Amino acid sequence: MDITDRKKLILAATVGEYIRTAEPVGSKVLSGDFSCSPATIRQELGELEKVGFLAQPHTSSGRVPTDLGYRYYVDTLMKKTQLSTRDQQALHVAIDSLSENLSDAFSQISQILSSLIDYTIIVLTPDIFIESLKVVHLIMVDLDRILVVLLHSAGLNKEFLLKVPPENINQDDLNRISKLLTDKLEGKSLSDLSEGMLASLLMSLPEYKTILTSLHLELNRLNQSNHQDRQLLMGGTSKMLKLPEFKNIEFTQKVLSTLEESKVLLGLLSYYQQQNDFKVVIGAETNIENLRDCSLVVSPIKMGGHLGGALGVLGPKRMPYDKIVPLVEQISHLVTTNLARYSENGVGV
Repeated sequence: MDITDRKKLILAATVGEYIRTAEPVGSKVLSGDFSCSPATIRQELGELEKVGFLAQPHTSSGRVPTDLGYRYYVDTLMKKTQLSTRDQQALHVAIDSLSENLSDAFSQISQILSSLIDYTIIVLTPDIFIESLKVVHLIMVDLDRILVVLLHSAGLNKEFLLKVPPENINQDDLNRISKLLTDKLEGKSLSDLSEGMLASLLMSLPEYKTILTSLHLELNRLNQSNHQDRQLLMGGTSKMLKLPEFKNIEFTQKVLSTLEESKVLLGLLSYYQQQNDFKVVIGAETNIENLRDCSLVVSPIKMGGHLGGALGVLGPKRMPYDKIVPLVEQISHLVTTNLARYSENGVGV
């Protein structure tokens, strides 16, 4: 949509002022920033309203940005504000100090971002069951217990104990099964483990039917549990509730009820993670009724070239995009770079 340079400047100033004050913006407030009269600014504001960039809550009030106005501002007008050199150095140190344990590392990422902004931070942890397998190890622990170690292509290790009826088997038998499983399952996702694949395994090693059947059942159970309970880490909501928008009880209840519905947020972040691109999702673009007055800034996190989770910031549409967008971009880049070591070393979850 083509608008004049002056309209662009007035729209950017209006959005910036509304983000700063949470109050509708009138021509008198803006007149000091432009070499034209308040009447001219009023006319420009009116025309910006006609094309859908601004709205007037009340006849005598100033204007506020619409979803379309925010969209144009973020896509075209916004000038990103970078962290100070000191804050950038502190951020580098914090990211470089992430735990060697992947779950702890993602929790720390949430805490780092929560310390920098007053909005709800949502971190989606990696889903190891959609990553392709690289190696399967079975290790004898006891007569009726086997340690199963799964190494995924993203460098994630998953370990669990498999309880089986006591059989006359030894570590050599388990090494044979491990080799078969690695050969058959390498490059495949555990979420794709089917009955047909089990039948193929049993045909290759029929003498180990009990162990293979028990392993298949346990992997299916873990897979379903993982998709139901895939971890969402959230923080910063208590600080966000101090923003002016949350004086509206109805708005507060809608947002909080959605934050409590982990399945809704899981679906939202998973969707944008799979888009594999940085997104600023404004208002109705979320397709969630209770979040029509909110925005989400979300970035995928990669591990060794694979999707490893997502980092999101959720808050009212009146958020300082010029600060949050570059911050999320920078943190996701630093985290992606830092997490490459997990893929190289293979770490636990």
